[in-house]
Amino acid sequence: MQNVNGLYGVILLTAGVFLLFGVFPAGAQEAPPLVEKDESGYYYTVQKGDTLWDLSQRFLNSPYLWPDLWEANSDVPIKNPHLIYPGQKIRLFKKYPERVVVEEDMSFQRPEEEDTASKSIFIPPTGAAVPPRLSPIEGSGAPDDSVIEYNQINRVGFIRYPPVKPHGQIFETVGEKSIISPGDEVYIKHIGRVELILGKQYKIYRTFELIKDNETGEDYGSQHYFTGVLEIIRREPEFVIGRVTKSFRSIYQDDFIMPYEPQSPRIEKTKSREGLIGKIIGTEEENSNLLGQHSVAFIDKGSEHGVGPGQIYEIFIQKKAVINPVANREITLTPEIFGKLMVLRSESKTSTALITHSTQVIYPGSYFKSP
Repeated sequence: MQNVNGLYGVILLTAGVFLLFGVFPAGAQEAPPLVEKDESGYYYTVQKGDTLWDLSQRFLNSPYLWPDLWEANSDVPIKNPHLIYPGQKIRLFKKYPERVVVEEDMSFQRPEEEDTASKSIFIPPTGAAVPPRLSPIEGSGAPDDSVIEYNQINRVGFIRYPPVKPHGQIFETVGEKSIISPGDEVYIKHIGRVELILGKQYKIYRTFELIKDNETGEDYGSQHYFTGVLEIIRREPEFVIGRVTKSFRSIYQDDFIMPYEPQSPRIEKTKSREGLIGKIIGTEEENSNLLGQHSVAFIDKGSEHGVGPGQIYEIFIQKKAVINPVANREITLTPEIFGKLMVLRSESKTSTALITHSTQVIYPGSYFKSP
């Protein structure tokens, strides 16, 4: 399936057809639309009781993507993400719901799977509300697109065994905060004997339980899930205070911190390991077992297998069939390529990869191979 460039998260039908977001109660045909389009995009008019958390759930299928919604409205402006007011217009942006309504002007091509009865098409969810900028670097001196820029590299997590030893842990907020966001201050306790340095930036993260190979039972490691960045601004005898400077996702009390080592968004494409076959073992986003274009996935091959950043691999399925019913002998068919991934970072046994192309939903357990 082709990437639907420029498709925004809310796509309007022609007059007289309701949106699929549930913003119109039954019988409210005369109510003014809450989602409108102008030359700069799609906007939702805030109603009494709305929060970014709730709007993220409604329009992005996950409340945990509220920081992306807030970031997309930096020029509205929303000075405090805890406070939005009735009448404010919130800019909406690209998402990948399970089914979306097709705009009448058909500025993109319909795939063959189009459901003509409901005027809707299937697009795999991706787990990323805002598609990353993935483009050649102009003036890099590299031929064609051999050097690209991935602007979300610093929010990309990894799988590691044993897990990283945290330097500290958030245990309280300064003030009553239901959502921790940039500018908020938090209390941090030390873990171990590592000193937390005044003025230094730390990455905020949490870990999930061990990921195992369903077939062999092998432990791949714990997923490290980055939620933001903070700076230590004050030291006290038994704790320190940090100020959140960046928010990638929802930040929770009990999240850990580790030193922040910013990565360059410039990734140079490199030669892939020949003859390699591996498996996708998980998705980066919580509560998601589906992958599509722009999703971040984990694979079961790492630096000890010759896998490194910038390598491209093909996602495939290889079917078997009985060609001669009399002999009842199965043969292996030609691999069918239905996606591609690019390695973003490598650990020893696993790597983190970006799905750069997909024509169907990709699940953990899907296989990839060298081009």
